[in-house]
Amino acid sequence: MQVATHIPTKCALAVLHLWQIRLSIRHQAYLTLSCLKLPSTTPWYHFYAMANDTNFLAITAFMRDAFKYLLSFFKEDFIILSWPGKRGRPTHVADKHAMLGLILYYYARTTEFGTLQELFGIPPVTLSRIFDAAEHVLEKCLSHIPEAKFKWPTYEQQHHWSKLIQLKEPFLEN
Repeated sequence: MQVATHIPTKCALAVLHLWQIRLSIRHQAYLTLSCLKLPSTTPWYHFYAMANDTNFLAITAFMRDAFKYLLSFFKEDFIILSWPGKRGRPTHVADKHAMLGLILYYYARTTEFGTLQELFGIPPVTLSRIFDAAEHVLEKCLSHIPEAKFKWPTYEQQHHWSKLIQLKEPFLEN
């Protein structure tokens, strides 16, 4: 009976070891442009056209009006190259709202690039390149938006709040 309990343990250890070896091997499979949807037919475009505020909040962490407000700043700075008559590598994203949606979806949903490729119809190399550029533009936009800046309370405000808390919870000090 004792031998029978050791056999499954050894098998389990062998399976774990094989799994560890598999994870250590670099995986070279990736999506290509030919298997991806056209960007205008991806789930993001349907979502952007049909979603209400609750849906927008769930996907991007912004209400639709706040998204549009942020988009108004983002549009000014994010440049899409490679349209007829323009030089540069193609972005495969025709609209700036899709680029902003891509970044916000990535941050709000903590998703992987593979999922973003499928949802937005962008090949891996292109996604890495345009994601970096869009992140820099978003950072620049946020620095220009007054509502996005950190505003620390003054010492007087902190002291006032402390007194209010002490009135409600007298056993708390400092």
